[in-house]
Order: sequence, then structure tokens, then C-alpha cells
Amino acid sequence: MLKKQPRTRPSEEDAAAKKAKTDADLDQTMRAALKYIAEVARELNGVNPTSGRPYDYVFLGRLPAVRLSNAFADLRSRRIDAKDHGDHLFFRFRAQPAAPAKATLLGADIARCDEYLKRLNIPFEARTEAKSDFGQATRAVFTVSAPLPCEVNIRADYDKASIEIELVNVRHPGRVRCRIEPKLLDDVVDDLARYVLGVDDDFDKILNRR
Repeated sequence: MLKKQPRTRPSEEDAAAKKAKTDADLDQTMRAALKYIAEVARELNGVNPTSGRPYDYVFLGRLPAVRLSNAFADLRSRRIDAKDHGDHLFFRFRAQPAAPAKATLLGADIARCDEYLKRLNIPFEARTEAKSDFGQATRAVFTVSAPLPCEVNIRADYDKASIEIELVNVRHPGRVRCRIEPKLLDDVVDDLARYVLGVDDDFDKILNRR
């Protein structure tokens, strides 16, 4: 048994060293992505561009033109082997309708929309156009002029050596996720930035890998 142990120990040490190297590379990739996205956020805040593509929003439908603003990016870390590693990169911004967004809602969707906008602290106006015999609104028009929240989350999975990207209300309503290999992130963040700005739809190819 003692003779066998020196033979197995180097392989265990090699595995630990390989894992540490993989973790360090993933951390470096996340920090490089933060640097790129933070620069995008600074430029976005300086220009407040109009997106080249529509933004679809739950309840409000398609917004043909939105101005992008209030961008912010940061990276949260986690401790692995007594070292900080980039764990969660988040990029938040706002999309303000170029013209007031109006949506006519019926029945139960009226209360759902009201609750949804209030939960996100989005100012709005609601005008009841029809009521039931019991005085309940059956048709209402909602108008929103305020900036709407959008979010990108990039999470490093150090156990699986992969990266998950989540979009929330970015060009399309709700949440959408995809998973990529870390070596692809350097190229993907550029596709992502162009997608946010509405320059092209190349990032859709990444989302289809779900």
C-alpha cells in the first residue's frame, strides 16, 4: 500500500494544479469582460444612443425606438482557495421609449400590468375605457414614458468551467439564458454589446445554443 501511494499522489497534485490554472484563466476572462463592458457603459452614458433595433417589453409590446441610458457594470467575486475570483458580472441599463408607449389591456391583464409596473417602480398612467356591470375595469390603456430596466448577467461556473449569460428585457421580454465555454467570452461580449445597441442580431446565434 505504501509503495502505491507515491504513485497516486503526483496525479492528485497535477489535478489540483490543473483546476487552479483553469480557475485562474476563468477569473481573468471575467475581469477582461468587465473591462470591456464597463467601457461600453461609459460610452453609452456619454451618448445616450437610440437603439438600432426595437425593444419588446412585457405588456407594452414592441417599442420601435428607445434611448439607452443609466448604464452600470460591476463584478462580484467569490473566494476559491483563499483567492478572489470573478463570479457574477452584471450590466444594467435603461431603455426609454422615444415616444410614450401605449398598450390597451383587457380583463385580468389590467391588474397584472399594474402590479408589474409598480413592482419595478416604473411611473405610468392608466385610463379605464370600459367597466363591467360590477364596476370592475375590463379595458384600460396604459401609457409609459419613463425608462425601462434592462439587465445582463454573466456568471462564472467554476465547477463546470463554463459561463452562463442571462438577458432580462434586452431586446425581447422576460429572461433568456445560454451557456458558453470561457474561451468564447472575449468574442461574445462584443456581439453582446452590438446586440444591446441594436447594431445587429449576431448574438441571437449564441442564444440558440441553449
